[in-house]
Amino acid sequence: MVTLETRIEDVPKINKRIVPALKRLGIRTIRDMLFSFPARYDDFSNVKPISDVIAGETVTIQGIVKKISTGRTAHKHMALTQATVEDETGHIKAIWFNQPFLERNLKPNMAVRLSGKVALGKSGLFLSAPAHERLPASGHGIHTGGLVPVYPETAGISSRWMRFLISSFLPLASKLPDPLPSQMREAHKLPELQHALRDVHFPNTHHDATAARQRFMFEELLLMQLHTLKERSRLKQHKAPEIPTDINAMKRFVALLPFALTDAQRKAMWEILTDIAKPNPMNRLLEGDVGSGKTVVAAAAAYMTAR
Repeated sequence: MVTLETRIEDVPKINKRIVPALKRLGIRTIRDMLFSFPARYDDFSNVKPISDVIAGETVTIQGIVKKISTGRTAHKHMALTQATVEDETGHIKAIWFNQPFLERNLKPNMAVRLSGKVALGKSGLFLSAPAHERLPASGHGIHTGGLVPVYPETAGISSRWMRFLISSFLPLASKLPDPLPSQMREAHKLPELQHALRDVHFPNTHHDATAARQRFMFEELLLMQLHTLKERSRLKQHKAPEIPTDINAMKRFVALLPFALTDAQRKAMWEILTDIAKPNPMNRLLEGDVGSGKTVVAAAAAYMTAR
């Protein structure tokens, strides 16, 4: 039985040849796969009858494959697959380079949906290397039409592969508990985890995709903050030697400097000296531009500690 924690090499549906490629993308379990989000979306929502398509636009058409064949180009001898697709308003040619396998996938009389850019050639308009998909009974697919996710890719793994795999295992998300309480989601208008996972991969609208991404960004920042608070609380359980501030010694230290301290340096120095005088470990980051005087502040703290 496949679960969210199943390793990808143990999933029958995943070809063993693509396992190394998935691991290069950081995907080792089904959970990893579901949380590998698209880098962007191709907008194929412009669905048109064939008779209305215009050169230069990106469109989605639906129709019947009338014929398909594969030959070779005259110059570079690349495989050239050409298909003619027809709907009730007309017909258009689709052309793919170096994809001869499409002749096996797209058969005459098959209902298909194609999404891509319309180009103008010597023999008229054609679709250049369009995304293709057999028209499902529901009319909804994952490779054409609407917003189509485009994932980070590596050799051996295309976005088409990722869409297929993620759509296959997305139902497992129903078993995921939502780490965000309902009151928090409602207060910040965030979708539930299951809905967010569906919409980040296969959104109906740009608004759905944005809302899903915002939910995951909120969750990530919240977990980082909680981790920081937990670490801070853990540090407070530890004891540290108290390093009292010797005001007179500090005045002598400052007087020996060949420059005057800025107000910002004095403030940072005082806050650090106040912290190390406490019985708990200090946990601070001293941040500033090059030449802003971080070293002299650190030197003052080191001087007090050495004393």
